Amino acid sequence: MKRWYHPAFETDLIEAARYLGQKRHDYGRVFLDEAEAAVELIMQNPTIWRTWHHDIRRYILRRFHYTIR
Repeated sequence: MKRWYHPAFETDLIEAARYLGQKRHDYGRVFLDEAEAAVELIMQNPTIWRTWHHDIRRYILRRFHYTIR
């Protein structure tokens, strides 16, 4: 499914994937796959995570130390 992301989020994902891909072969693709799965989970259950700051919730990709807010 084609998704639209906020330009700043999309840029950050691409930069993180490029960085990780330089560290380890294909790690960038693995990161993007996990980020896409996280976004899908967030869309299905947007209120499952506790509020972090005011009304903002966050999802942490622990494997990559990356936070989606």
